[in-house]
Amino acid sequence: MSYKNYNFKAKIVGAEADLTYENLKEYINRKKLSNLIDLCGPLYNEEKNNVYKSSHIFVFPTYYKIETFGSVIIEAMQYELPIISTNFGGISEIIDDGVEGFLVNTKSPTEIAEKLEILLNNKELRIKMSKQAREKFLKKFTFSIYEQNLSNIFDEILK
Repeated sequence: MSYKNYNFKAKIVGAEADLTYENLKEYINRKKLSNLIDLCGPLYNEEKNNVYKSSHIFVFPTYYKIETFGSVIIEAMQYELPIISTNFGGISEIIDDGVEGFLVNTKSPTEIAEKLEILLNNKELRIKMSKQAREKFLKKFTFSIYEQNLSNIFDEILK
């Protein structure tokens, strides 16, 4: 499908939070976007992995009151996806704006759309950010690195 001459298919994955799926469906239908957007609900294991594998850009527009780190961003980086997210909570500790993706202000759909447009129009930048996201994942966020960091913390506490 296309919108503004862009061919894309968006998938909204995750449990309901501030918005209900009923409200989202109503909005999507009212805006005549049902051919462009799939509401998947929460996905786990292979279903979730398949969505990451088939994606080209990951958008996480959170302003959830208790968002602290955004582990889904790390998952997306594992799958070599450029990230668009909000500069909220610990997200700026994961993403360097303009490097692995873009950070925008919270509750700013226009900014998200602008960053999406940049990545859709600039395949070279999208690929560069994708590779940088994967590299950062491998350097900082693999399970073995997490395990080593946790071990270091325990060692420091026990001294």
